[in-house]
Amino acid sequence: MVLLCSSRNVYYIKHEQPLITTHYICENSPRNKHKSQKYSLCHLHQLCSSMRKNMFLSLFSHIFIILLVMADRASAFGNHHLLYMEGAWMYESTMNSEGDYLVQWTPSEDQIMFRITAETRGYIGFGLHTKPDMDGADIIVGWVHSGKAYMQDRHGVGHKEPQIDRHQDWTLIAGYENDTHTTLIMSRDYNTCDKNDHVLSNDTVHLLWAYHADDPVDPDRHPRLHYHGWRRGTASVLLLQGIVKETLKTALPFQHHENIFDPLHTRESYWMLRNPDVEIPALSETLYWCKLFKRPYLNKKHQIIKYEPILSSGNEEYLQHIIVYECTSFGPELDAAFEELSHQLGQDCHQSSMAHLRYTCSHVVAMWAKESQGMAYPPEAGYPLHPDGPTFYMMETHYDNPEKHNFYDNSGLRLTYTPRVRIHDAGVVNIGMEPNWKHIIPPRQRHVSSESHCVAECTHAALPQSGIHVFGSILQTHSLADKVRVRHIQDGEELEPILQDSNYQHNFQEYRQLKARHILPGDHLMVKCSYNSRERQSITLGGYKMRDELCQAYLFYWPKVEMSSCTSMPSLENVLHSLGIEELAINTNPIKIKKPVELEGKTLQWRLLNYNWDQHFIHFQNIASTGTFNSMCHSRGQPLVE
Repeated sequence: MVLLCSSRNVYYIKHEQPLITTHYICENSPRNKHKSQKYSLCHLHQLCSSMRKNMFLSLFSHIFIILLVMADRASAFGNHHLLYMEGAWMYESTMNSEGDYLVQWTPSEDQIMFRITAETRGYIGFGLHTKPDMDGADIIVGWVHSGKAYMQDRHGVGHKEPQIDRHQDWTLIAGYENDTHTTLIMSRDYNTCDKNDHVLSNDTVHLLWAYHADDPVDPDRHPRLHYHGWRRGTASVLLLQGIVKETLKTALPFQHHENIFDPLHTRESYWMLRNPDVEIPALSETLYWCKLFKRPYLNKKHQIIKYEPILSSGNEEYLQHIIVYECTSFGPELDAAFEELSHQLGQDCHQSSMAHLRYTCSHVVAMWAKESQGMAYPPEAGYPLHPDGPTFYMMETHYDNPEKHNFYDNSGLRLTYTPRVRIHDAGVVNIGMEPNWKHIIPPRQRHVSSESHCVAECTHAALPQSGIHVFGSILQTHSLADKVRVRHIQDGEELEPILQDSNYQHNFQEYRQLKARHILPGDHLMVKCSYNSRERQSITLGGYKMRDELCQAYLFYWPKVEMSSCTSMPSLENVLHSLGIEELAINTNPIKIKKPVELEGKTLQWRLLNYNWDQHFIHFQNIASTGTFNSMCHSRGQPLVE
């Protein structure tokens, strides 16, 4: 393979005869046009990106200087547009509740530019890591002294002053301060080949932040940092697949031939779905609360274009997810029951009296999970609301109350809908592992893998011939998962994952904006979750409580189809085989084992609790990952495929 990096910053890839090494030709001047050197792939990329970076930084520096001149020698902080450079930053995150530390960033082809603003005239610290810990973190420290900006690339070693990196891979673009704030603008390649630098990717990353009121000691020559003390913290973000900040602010409808700016949002309406002061009793460690709502009157078709959480102050830590389902009408008698229920407070979702609602209200409309800001549909799509379509919707709220406090909650979602319909009607489908005890995670293991399937028979029956386009996703597990991947098999060939997170955090389940993936009828989808159960002394089973586990992905797509869920779970035969059980006794309660002889008379529960997982884990994992499974393919509670 020959890679050419031209001065116009374009890659050209030519496939030649297979080579043992990779040759790299960098065309940026006649002098080195014909020189060829051998490098590792990482350093090969570095050389090309450095040329692009130099050209980019030169251009940006000129633009930045012009902006400062336009400020007429006034501080950039005095001008809101110069302060935030609106439109230049795709993403942003406020690091603390006081709002005195703001991170903004914009990814490009092979680097990310950051802008850090903190309420201080001293130094700013900023870091990236796979965990919320300074030890081993990729850290930069910057400050402005006597009108000059400084920045150092460092890394964390223990919990003391970060060490300066041998290779300074962060590039300082600009830095300035006023009477109250300091701002640094810098950039870094995704992969610097430096072991002390964090590789920037689609994985969840912890942003570490800190600042001090003073510049370092001897800031011009040999800077030494003052201890930041309480001015520090961490926050989880998605650097490349997060929510573009402008979409939640505006979410303007898509138009073919004109740009529309409607600052008053006169054509948008809001539908507030809130729990009416639900009591979470002290005895409830886990509560799923279901409340029915009747949608607003519509005189023509509308579309939901975004939704955001409304969380009761002080209750944020208890809320795990909120899901809104569309209810399917099966006749006037059921509609009358829905009407009555919509005026009530709601009920525990898992009560037997709610079984009919779980069956008829199963088509996902909106899904919010812990720490998410909400979601906004892309400009070409929205979730449809029809005047003659579904009238009733059910909101399911999952509360986790491990300390068993007694409190009241009225959290929910705010849905924004508009009559200015977009080109495509969007939908949401749930894929992954069906919550069930057959999903077994052995204890005391660093890596346990579970895989679930959305089979080709289901996508063949549910999808149109032209297929669907997946543009977003929310991943959902409980506390043991640390990696999640959504796999895609088409015509017997595995494509790139639809999404993956190798640093997944169960308490940060943000909506992910994806590069659209085309899924065709007959495609096979898989959700693979990896769990770390080192701290668990007993088995973990699939289920709804936080002590149980999940492995699911909610896919947002267009055009909308009638498939509600496409899931699987290990077959009973597979589970028994993995546990060394040959046959169960008939008509026993509790269920007892018949064969092998050495286990005869023991209960299935006893076997689960007393199995020698340390000795037989590899056998169990092999059987569980290659054995048979039961697939489920549903549309509004009805099976699409037997």
